[in-house]
Amino acid sequence: ASDRSLHTFAARKIGGAAGGEEGKEGEGGQEWEALVHADYKVLQSGVQNVLFQLCPSLVSSSSVALTGEISFKNPYGYLPGRFYGYLPFEGARFFAFLVFFVLYLGMVLKHRKHLLRLHYAILGVLVVATAEALSWFLAFSHMNSVGTPYCCPFPAVVISAMVFELIQKTVSRALLLLICLGYGIARPSLQKGEWLSLGTLTLLYLGATMLDEASEIGEARQIG
Repeated sequence: ASDRSLHTFAARKIGGAAGGEEGKEGEGGQEWEALVHADYKVLQSGVQNVLFQLCPSLVSSSSVALTGEISFKNPYGYLPGRFYGYLPFEGARFFAFLVFFVLYLGMVLKHRKHLLRLHYAILGVLVVATAEALSWFLAFSHMNSVGTPYCCPFPAVVISAMVFELIQKTVSRALLLLICLGYGIARPSLQKGEWLSLGTLTLLYLGATMLDEASEIGEARQIG
């Protein structure tokens, strides 16, 4: 079972309702307000709920306006438990990409006189993949430290990470298809029709990736 804590706050009168309208909280159309600022340290793991109750029960809930925000902070930060595992994972993924990028860049500079265009294409894809991993790590780190929700609307850091992911998936698939056609390995060049087919499939890849992202956004909206 989760912990339980009660905070009771008394409302104060702030004046009469405009025009003496009925249905305002209190007698005679008077308006009341209660400023609530409280925090609670969870002592046991479990489902935590926040409930608001009007006392006395004679006050109609339809005549009460509730504004404000509620935040839940875990020992490691603001990220929900289902998202926290992404933070170290994206950090490790970025570090792995960075190490590989530095090593590959060193080899490119060392053998730049003997490189094929395919090697530069691989370098470009590696740059995009490294930037995508970094963007996701920064996005989860920002949400964990500041408390910005993942959805909805999506914060700018998450949108930028999604854009990098979209580009990374598209160019990676296009490069894989290019290698499968033998470009730069068995064939020095491709025919015009093959380039056209490659461009068409790349656009189809892009559309499929956008649909996949849209599906994930829809699921995030339902959860959020």
